[in-house]
Amino acid sequence: GTSSDLFLAKPDPVEQISVAVKVPRLMSTNKGLKRLSRELLMMELASHPNVIRGIRVGVLANYRPFLMMEHIPGIRLTEFLKRFEYRIEQVFDVLTQISVTIGDLHRRGIAHCDLNPDNIIVTNQPPGFHPVIMSQYVWYGRDMKAFDGSVASALLSMYIYIYLLIHSNQYMHTLY
Repeated sequence: GTSSDLFLAKPDPVEQISVAVKVPRLMSTNKGLKRLSRELLMMELASHPNVIRGIRVGVLANYRPFLMMEHIPGIRLTEFLKRFEYRIEQVFDVLTQISVTIGDLHRRGIAHCDLNPDNIIVTNQPPGFHPVIMSQYVWYGRDMKAFDGSVASALLSMYIYIYLLIHSNQYMHTLY
């Protein structure tokens, strides 16, 4: 990301899973711990199969705060949308899963601060593709009406992007 470094780490011995470690750039230890602790809490409150799972917050030896989360193998939605090897039904299924997830989070008062295709990982797990939304969550209470328009706009933009890809000559060339 633009404000943090993300590192793949060795499997966590307690959790027995591969982990990624997010380390904010240019942030004091106290401010970083507070922000990352809040982000971890939102991940725990989200508790959704399409939301990345946070594990713990801590401080590195160089006093930089970190957030440990599960590592999701896959590709960013940006890359998924650029590839022409997927059927349109698969693409729309992924986008629908994202829409349903965002709606579920909003009903629980949780918003994503930076929803975009680069913050969504798409995995290929049977029976199909599975999007996982990365962190950046905040609690805004129960009234999410202010976010519904911006999220709807973002999702509509993704659908339009797909429509344009489908109807481009480059996509049509791959069908024949």
